[in-house]
Amino acid sequence: RLQILPSVEAEKQEALKEVDSLRQELRVAKRFEVLFRDLEIERDRLCHDEEGLQATTRSLKKDRADLQELRLRDEKQLEELRAKLRDATEARKWLLAEAEERLRAAAAAPPRRWGAGLRGGDAATFPV
Repeated sequence: RLQILPSVEAEKQEALKEVDSLRQELRVAKRFEVLFRDLEIERDRLCHDEEGLQATTRSLKKDRADLQELRLRDEKQLEELRAKLRDATEARKWLLAEAEERLRAAAAAPPRRWGAGLRGGDAATFPV
């Protein structure tokens, strides 16, 4: 009976070591399970973020295209306004030149007498 006790004690120690080892493996497995779950959550969040980024990128590309279109339209309108301004400036110059010519012609012409003999015979002088 004494010889069995040391062998039973050795088996008991061996079994306790194995239980400790299994407990350690279980703790490690639980940590991995928690880490894996955290990774899945992070993956889902990143996928959601990526979808959001893709939507934002599409929206920004559309906004850029819209802005480009507006810029081109504004440039066209600006060029049209510049052309109208050039035309108006040329017309103004022409009208001013014509008015100056008429004023010179009127200043050079002798004054006309209108209304002589009307209403008491007073004549009024009007340059034309």
